[in-house]
Amino acid sequence: VGFKSDLPCVKACGIINCIPDTLYSLVLDSSRVKEYNTMSISRTDEHVFASSLADGVTKVMRSLTKPPIVPKPIELLTILHSRKLNEDKGEGRGWLCVSRAVRGKADAEALSENHISGTEMLLGVNIIQELDAGDGVSRTKFTTVTKVFTPGVPLFLARRFGPKSSAQYICNIRNALA
Repeated sequence: VGFKSDLPCVKACGIINCIPDTLYSLVLDSSRVKEYNTMSISRTDEHVFASSLADGVTKVMRSLTKPPIVPKPIELLTILHSRKLNEDKGEGRGWLCVSRAVRGKADAEALSENHISGTEMLLGVNIIQELDAGDGVSRTKFTTVTKVFTPGVPLFLARRFGPKSSAQYICNIRNALA
């Protein structure tokens, strides 16, 4: 069995009324994260390795989040890589965003001194695909998959809170783009 395989992996899908590029721009824009992530305190881009909406982005971000079931804010240092979906290979028109977040030993000590909880996002995937219903309305199928390890959160709470949080995330994105 793999590392932290007992933790829930949560998948949620929803339809967003916009073109894929609009949704992609929203989820990558750190200055707009509070528009759809109600638990976010802040997110900053630490380093951007490639930044072309046309080609994809690779960047390191630092974020501070306060989920309701965790007593202290959680800090994540996340590497995110995105690329366009390959239409020629049948992936459709849109974007794939993959992320992983960890904290180093120095971060853990600083977090402890500042009363901030550390966590690991073992996997984060967003698939943003154009959806053609044949009616001329621009729609995007948004699929999000997350697997997070937060020390101190009982497994039964993680299993209960994860799916609700992912569904709410999609609703919040719809509202941010309305």
